[in-house]
Amino acid sequence: MKKNVALLLLFLCSYLFINAQEYEALLASANGGKAEAQFLIGQSYMNGDGVVKNPVEAAKWYQKAASQGLAKAQNSLGVCYFYGRGVVQNYDEALQWYKKAADQGDAGAQYNLGCCYSDGTGVQADNVEALNWFIKAASQGYASAQNNLGISYFFGKGVDRDYSQAAAWYSKAAEQGNASAQCNLAYCYANGRGVAKNLVEAARLYRMSAENGLADAQYQLGYMFSKGRGVEKDKAEAVKWYVKAAKQGHPVAKLQLQKWGIDY
Repeated sequence: MKKNVALLLLFLCSYLFINAQEYEALLASANGGKAEAQFLIGQSYMNGDGVVKNPVEAAKWYQKAASQGLAKAQNSLGVCYFYGRGVVQNYDEALQWYKKAADQGDAGAQYNLGCCYSDGTGVQADNVEALNWFIKAASQGYASAQNNLGISYFFGKGVDRDYSQAAAWYSKAAEQGNASAQCNLAYCYANGRGVAKNLVEAARLYRMSAENGLADAQYQLGYMFSKGRGVEKDKAEAVKWYVKAAKQGHPVAKLQLQKWGIDY
């Protein structure tokens, strides 16, 4: 029996745990009430890192750490409640935990809270409040928040429309590899919104986003190739990117392939 337990502990080791002894020490620390250890155990169960993935067990450990005030655990617990991972979905609970973490400066929680206010999920939609939280997270370098802040400026959500500010925030997020921001910035360059019109730059950014798997960017890149906008006209390349977008369900890409009589 002891041999089986030892083998199990060795199996549990992952990048979080260099060896079985360290895992045992971490688990002992978590059981002893150390919030950081509790959070790490929760992460291992949520991601299946060295243990069998178990959202219920993950949420239990997040709860222990969150109750001690650990901001990242509070945010992770909020995510559990928001999506119903390991707990019964409850937007009110999610918002409460997001708020606790956000008030401590956790950028992920600030972004999540901003999304709730922007979408009106679990709370009355409020673009000004959403903007406030996006600004806090974006100022800490959180790429998704920078992209959403760009969207706020682009469409005038909670703030006066300002294409230059939109492009600036898209650029910050795009530099971090955010695919949505790369696509949004490409649109700005393709249409001269907040930046000088530059089809070559637009095509470059669409390609970056497309290679990161964003269906809208794959369609747009296909369109650029089909029309020779910012790139040499190349139907074969257009088809390649339309197919990638269509396989992700992009309706316009599907329609274009249908018009060309191309099965995918």
